[in-house]
Amino acid sequence: MKRNRFVVAFSAFMLTTGILYFIGHLFTVPLLMFRYEYINYEDGYLISTGSIMPLILGLIISYCVDKVYMHKYRQKLA
Repeated sequence: MKRNRFVVAFSAFMLTTGILYFIGHLFTVPLLMFRYEYINYEDGYLISTGSIMPLILGLIISYCVDKVYMHKYRQKLA
């Protein structure tokens, strides 16, 4: 049961995050794009990353999917 719950929540997180990053790159939405830059001009580092909004949305949706899954599982047992 716990393994199935983890698989459902984790797959919802990965799927949601992947789709949001894909949409961000497909339609050039900066809020949903993952950008990574690394510039080293003779030890003058510049490291930049992208948006974490898809990760946050993925966590929220994964939490909601987990709650729905547990609700349906408990209904099935009763």
